[in-house]
Amino acid sequence: MPKYKDGNLTALAENRLKDWLRKKDPDVDELPSKEFFEEYNPAELFREGIDKRLCELGYAGSQENPKEKVAFLRAQFEKNKVAPVSNATLKNWLTRDAAPQNNQSGRENVFRLCFALEMDADQTARFMLKSYLCRPFNYKSTEEAVYFYCLLKGKGYADAQRIIELVKHAGHGMPEEDVYTKQIGEEIAAIRRESDLIDYLAAYTYPKERWHYSARQRIHKLLESCKKFARDDPLNDLSDWAAGVYVKEKPEVTSNDRLLDIIYNFKATDKVSDVYDLPEALQKNWVGKQTLYRVMDGKNVSDEVYRKTLMILFFYNFYADYYTANRQWYGEKEIDCRSVYGEFEEGLDELLESCGYVRSYKRNPFDWLIFFCAAAPDPIGRFRDLIESCYRKED
Repeated sequence: MPKYKDGNLTALAENRLKDWLRKKDPDVDELPSKEFFEEYNPAELFREGIDKRLCELGYAGSQENPKEKVAFLRAQFEKNKVAPVSNATLKNWLTRDAAPQNNQSGRENVFRLCFALEMDADQTARFMLKSYLCRPFNYKSTEEAVYFYCLLKGKGYADAQRIIELVKHAGHGMPEEDVYTKQIGEEIAAIRRESDLIDYLAAYTYPKERWHYSARQRIHKLLESCKKFARDDPLNDLSDWAAGVYVKEKPEVTSNDRLLDIIYNFKATDKVSDVYDLPEALQKNWVGKQTLYRVMDGKNVSDEVYRKTLMILFFYNFYADYYTANRQWYGEKEIDCRSVYGEFEEGLDELLESCGYVRSYKRNPFDWLIFFCAAAPDPIGRFRDLIESCYRKED
């Protein structure tokens, strides 16, 4: 899926990063405060996306009157024969910090919204990425694969529900091998006849535990690579100087728990809120130890968690590799990684795309955090400083 052209606000976020890249001596005092991330509030981005589409459809009412907007939306659902979303839900989306959750029920509601707002596949993908901050289509999900096909071919929500029922009753079997999610999307896009789509989806129906196969494979490889680099990380030090205990040889990093401790420079508990006052947009679905266990088991984990896990591991692996190759871990050379910022962005985007995700988006708060750190001379150091200096709660 392409990386979409940036709008004005996305370009502003990008320019902020370029400003830091150009500075000769970036100052640690410029670390963004918790309040800085409020302008990247997911609920606000979701409202902006709805408001923009309402105007495109001819809404002429007050932008400050939620009742008028809810009435317009309700009429759109009825006009396009889309299963309704409650008035309370619509009002919450338009008036409160209440963007839909990134779970199955939340995604279903957003797809209904896109059908009601008469979006095509490309517009839906943009809305899911830039307003909902989620992967547009999970092609291994029968429902989402059908939604993609219908939005692409100009079919409505009622058509989608009819096709989904036909697929369910088509008498399919379990695929023996996993196919990359991206490949399924490409093949669905090439299908012309509805009957061929039904046959195809009947042959490629996957249970939830096999939805993120490619992401788990890449995460497994990244974990092993990160552990090798983490052995030379200055934080991988079991010496206790106060007690007079000195460990000459740095120990191997063998566990995922230990690796996360080193990456974050703190005990990587899933209850990060106990110690750190992270902005809500960053704290949500934080990649902690139990979260990582669930990722590897493929159980009860959202798309967002897989995506964040891929990003944080790629970030550490990329720059730890660079530090090691240039002998920068121990200050043998002055660290300045800004020359490889473009290479990092390209590599991260290729990774996300290969796992069925859309490329990075600078108005996504987590993406912006990662790129803000990548724009520093010492990206891993900035990541640790940011968490420690800005968000640690007082004892």
